[in-house]
Amino acid sequence: MFFRRLYRLINWLSIDVMLGAMASAVFFLRISGIALSRAPILLLGLSVWVIYVADHLLDAQHIGQAHTLRHRFHRRHFMSLLIALFAVLSVIGVSAFFVRLEILGGGILMMMLVALYFILRSYFGFIKEIGIALLFCAGVLFPSIADGSSFWKLFTRWEVFSFIDIVLINVMIFSWYEYEDDVREGFNSFAVRFGKGVTRYAVNGLFGLQALILWRGLYADFQLYPFLILFSMATALMIVFVFPKYFQLNERFRLLGDSVFLFPIFILTASFLRP
Repeated sequence: MFFRRLYRLINWLSIDVMLGAMASAVFFLRISGIALSRAPILLLGLSVWVIYVADHLLDAQHIGQAHTLRHRFHRRHFMSLLIALFAVLSVIGVSAFFVRLEILGGGILMMMLVALYFILRSYFGFIKEIGIALLFCAGVLFPSIADGSSFWKLFTRWEVFSFIDIVLINVMIFSWYEYEDDVREGFNSFAVRFGKGVTRYAVNGLFGLQALILWRGLYADFQLYPFLILFSMATALMIVFVFPKYFQLNERFRLLGDSVFLFPIFILTASFLRP
C-alpha cells in the first residue's frame, strides 16, 4: 500500500516520465554506440519534467471542476509546483553554460519547438497528445544525434520507429481512457475531437504498425535486448488497452502506461552484467 501511494505520487509529479526519458535516451545512445557525458542526459530529464509539469498546470488552471486525481493534485499544489518549475528552469538555464555548443544549439531548438507546441495547444487542443508525444521522442533521441553525424544512421534503425510508435500508442490510450473526464472538464483532446471509436481504431492501427516493425526487427540487425525491451513495452500497453475495467479504476492505466518508459533500465542493467 505504501509503495503504491509512493509511486502514485511519483507519477503525479511526472518523476517517472522524467526518469523514463533519461533511461530511453541512454538506451538509444548505447545501441548506437555513442558515448555522452551525464550532464546532457540530466538536462534532458529536467527539461522533460518542466514540459510535463507546465502542461499539467495549464490543464489544472483552465478547468472548472477537477475530475481526475492528477488534476486535483495539481490544483491543490499549484503554487508549490509553480515555484519548483521556475527553480528547475533556473538550474537548466545556469547549466546551459557548461554544455558543448552543439548540445546548447539543440537545446535552443527544442525550446523553440516547446514554445510552438504550447502556442498551437492553446488553439488546437486536439493536437495535444500528438504534440507531447513528438516532443518526448525528440528529447529522447536528441542526445544520439547531437553531433549531427549520426542523424541519418540513427533513423535507419527499426528501434527508433518502434519507440516513436510506442509513445504514440501511450498518449492515444491515455486520451481514450480520459474521454469522459475530458468531456466533463471541457478539454478538446483527440478522443473528444474525433470520438472514442476513432481513437480505438487509431490505437489498433498503431499496434498493427508496431507488430510490423517488431517483425522487421527480427530480421534487420537483430539484437536480443533491444527487441525484448521494445516488445515488452508494447505488450504492457496492449494489456492496459485490453483490460479497461481494471485499469480505469484509480487511473491505473497511467501507472503502468507511464512506467513502460522505465523498461530500458533493464537493458542497461543486462548489458552491464553480460560477460
